[in-house]
Amino acid sequence: MMRWVSRLTFLLLVLAVSAAALWAFRAHLLTAVARAWAVDDRVVKADAIVLLGGNLENRPSEAARLYQQGVAPIILVSCPENPGFVLAGYSPGEFSIALRMLGDAGVPSKAIIPMGTNLTSTYDEAVAFRQWADQAKPRSVVIPTDLFHTRRVGMVFRKVLGTNRVTIHPTVVPSRYRADDWWRHEKGLVDFNMEISKMLYYLLNY
Repeated sequence: MMRWVSRLTFLLLVLAVSAAALWAFRAHLLTAVARAWAVDDRVVKADAIVLLGGNLENRPSEAARLYQQGVAPIILVSCPENPGFVLAGYSPGEFSIALRMLGDAGVPSKAIIPMGTNLTSTYDEAVAFRQWADQAKPRSVVIPTDLFHTRRVGMVFRKVLGTNRVTIHPTVVPSRYRADDWWRHEKGLVDFNMEISKMLYYLLNY
């Protein structure tokens, strides 16, 4: 009995020390997780910038910034499916808002190309991009998106493109959180958990 008590005490001590170590180094560990997950290609030149649907707070402004820096001469803008309240005229659609934001940021209309129609997912956007790429024959594109979204974007676009040899460069847009503090923000925690679920779904279904 004393031997088992001794072993249990030792095990509890090891667990307590391990938990304390994890807590003490949590910032380093969680930062490492984010940096390992994210794909952040800093590109100097590309043939196009792809503005995905969602996150109007950050993605359009980053796409405009990349354009103004001369990274690419055109921006492909995703055309998401409009919800009922938009169709009823209560609010402008996401595509219209994105166009206005790009225009306000100095991107000329001739540099903007609509991409697809009624798109509902990253997969739909990748298919719409492939249809454009089959005609335009770009060599590389930049896709500014959220930190935890970058890996799935690269995976899905490359898989959908198949033998079409377009180099995909996901890049992280500035947001309320960074790789070194995402767990301190509610949005960072929500985005991370949602992206884990979405990645599993995509791995199982595409």
